[in-house]
Amino acid sequence: MLAGAVVVSLPMRVRFRGITEREVVLVEGPAGWGEFGAFPEYADIEAAEWLRSALESAWHDDPPALRDTVPVNATVPAVDPEQVRCAGEVSGCAHREGEGGRTRTGPRAGPGAGTGGA
Repeated sequence: MLAGAVVVSLPMRVRFRGITEREVVLVEGPAGWGEFGAFPEYADIEAAEWLRSALESAWHDDPPALRDTVPVNATVPAVDPEQVRCAGEVSGCAHREGEGGRTRTGPRAGPGAGTGGA
């Protein structure tokens, strides 16, 4: 397993969760690649789930698709709401008002967090 592992460190444009570089381990297995990227503050039990998922991706084929699209969420740093909207548009993700998408305004959002749907 370790022979097929690659550590990657990606610089981040905005500090997030106190980090400025995102470190992940890519694991190559018989079915392709898996990614392990638990955040440093995660407890071992939580990080183990991320590792399990990476190994599952690398060692087992994906199950057959049951649908053409899948709704997802995203975790974003505390930035201006317009920056969040632009990031989604650049990535190809679609934002739909009224479907649960919003900018977090609670205490973990940090300074500069917006208050509307994003």
